[in-house]
Amino acid sequence: MRPLIIGIDPGTTSAYAVLDFDFNLIAISSKKEFSLSEMISSIIYLGDPVIIGTDKKEIPSFIKSVSNKIGAKILAPRYDMKKGEKKRIVQDNKLYKFTRNAHETDALASAIFAYNEYRQLIKKINNSLKKQNKLNLKEKIIQIVILEEISISKALNLIEKQGDEIIKKIKKKRMRQSTPQKKLSKEQKQILLLKSQNLKLSQELNKQNNELRKQENKKIDLDKETRKLLSFKEQKILFFEKLIENQNRKIKEFEDKIQNLNNLITSANDYVLIKKLDDLSREEFNKKSKLLKIKEKDILLVEDISIVSSKIIAELINRKINILMYNKNPGRLLNNNFILINKNNFKLNEIGDFAFVNKNEFDSILKKESNKKRYDEDLLKNIVEEYRKERYSE
Repeated sequence: MRPLIIGIDPGTTSAYAVLDFDFNLIAISSKKEFSLSEMISSIIYLGDPVIIGTDKKEIPSFIKSVSNKIGAKILAPRYDMKKGEKKRIVQDNKLYKFTRNAHETDALASAIFAYNEYRQLIKKINNSLKKQNKLNLKEKIIQIVILEEISISKALNLIEKQGDEIIKKIKKKRMRQSTPQKKLSKEQKQILLLKSQNLKLSQELNKQNNELRKQENKKIDLDKETRKLLSFKEQKILFFEKLIENQNRKIKEFEDKIQNLNNLITSANDYVLIKKLDDLSREEFNKKSKLLKIKEKDILLVEDISIVSSKIIAELINRKINILMYNKNPGRLLNNNFILINKNNFKLNEIGDFAFVNKNEFDSILKKESNKKRYDEDLLKNIVEEYRKERYSE
């Protein structure tokens, strides 16, 4: 994994910024109530943190905890950095446009400060390995030299003798024993990936805008080919702007989805969980049965209940699954064996392969449908009985 420089601004609203050792901005993010495990998971998903920068002379306990758990080296300034100084350092490096608030500005300034402290060493490592035609070892050498504080030649000797194992040993030595970090959910990983892509697109867009401004500032008569080129650049900028807009929309959708899930989890006792299937064919049921872990007395929502296998009906009866929700009208075979409820009777909250419905609302409609089913069965019995009596009298 690529080595990273992290800047962290802890607090009620925390932020982190991530640079690589070629001074590319990889990620920047802030959040209220950012937990330690959540921040660490987000960071190590992007690469291997080597340095953590802070803007405080006295290292905050939150940053010490991050360092202890991931084995990164902390770099603190000789004095507390001033607000204006932090803003200026970010502006001077033309990265201010990527920050959304003061917390992200502080985190990015901390990362830039840490990079600047090692700028000459990084250049020296780069030149040395270039001469020896060993630039492929650059990322590993950077980690060993910085974390072990040894010479480039000694680091090179270690990596050539022990390979990747030496980096694992160094990291393990620096880390204190700690509980395993909470894994990122699929949605959180997608959000991080989208944010990273969005950042790259923003950087590319700014690059294109800068080139366009340079062209406009020349104040010369443009010939036909130059005009054509400029038009192409404008189209490219519009394309990137549209792409960024779509990425932002996707990020918002995933964030809303996670928020929705969190709300449902916190009030889980108020909801009934329903597992969704496309139909009741053998192929669909066998696939979803493993994926959703369908068990006894589960409630199923079947989108197209008209597609049904008799073997699956037997399987449902065997598993004591007797409540089915449907979208399209069911046939007589299902009516005879299950309590069937139209999904349109409820205000459903559908998320992926699951749906949630208010427990009180569900219980009320289930009771009504159960009573109706009993009435229909009794009516059918009475009709059959009357028919038998008539036949007997004849």
